[in-house]
Amino acid sequence: MKQFLVFDRKTNAEPVSELYAKREAQTNAGLVQSLEGAGVRLLSHSFGILDSDRAKIEVAVIGRLPRSDGTLTDIMDTEDFQLLRVNGEWKVVRDEKRLNLTIWDDDSEAIAKEMMRMDPKTLEQLKSDPRLPLRTLRAYEELKAKGTQ
Repeated sequence: MKQFLVFDRKTNAEPVSELYAKREAQTNAGLVQSLEGAGVRLLSHSFGILDSDRAKIEVAVIGRLPRSDGTLTDIMDTEDFQLLRVNGEWKVVRDEKRLNLTIWDDDSEAIAKEMMRMDPKTLEQLKSDPRLPLRTLRAYEELKAKGTQ
């Protein structure tokens, strides 16, 4: 992921950090892993009129999402990507101010802070998820205890 993503500085491109790349990979993998028969489809592409080193593509992740009642729901999640050609290779431009967090993130404190803002039903669902790391749950409990004192 680190080789695939860059921050656009308008005059140059800067590679993303290891942590940023890891977070992007975790975020994208979550959807794909939950789908049956997942695939990616290119929907459209265009090149910059004034700058041939810039392009835009629209892709869709498609698949079937299992429901709790045993049925499957067709999913098509579309996203636009800005591309930048760097040293002859196309890279996906990311916004360094946009931070993707998942429950698997190493930054348990950041996840715990997000948990503090969740509505009670969503929070209970997340807390009962066996994939939620214990370190994150502990960080949430500590943060909650500090907030009630």
